[in-house]
Amino acid sequence: MCAAWPGFLYLVTGLHTVNVGFTLDVLDTPPPIDDVWEEIVEVSFNAGIGKITLFDWCGGEAICDIPLSPGTDRVRYCARGMGEGWELDTNIKEPVDFYYLAFWPAPQAPDAVLKTLD
Repeated sequence: MCAAWPGFLYLVTGLHTVNVGFTLDVLDTPPPIDDVWEEIVEVSFNAGIGKITLFDWCGGEAICDIPLSPGTDRVRYCARGMGEGWELDTNIKEPVDFYYLAFWPAPQAPDAVLKTLD
């Protein structure tokens, strides 16, 4: 669902194409864990010194820049409705799967699964 390499963060969504619900935060401290999310994972991410940009996988279009300082951040990736998105594969209506991505400064730490869909 989420994997990190120096300068790269790979995120998986349920829908293959079209838009998903997506929120991104750059914070000073970890956000609270919200029960609205079905799946939550965390990884460490080193942005390096270059500009970090979120890209659309299918079209390669830049969605937004992510204002990170050089150094290591913790990343939390949360998902809701991912299974429904996988079942549809492509959706031309309103999003059925929703994601939250948060960054905050933190030392390197092992990847962690905080919550999975039962």
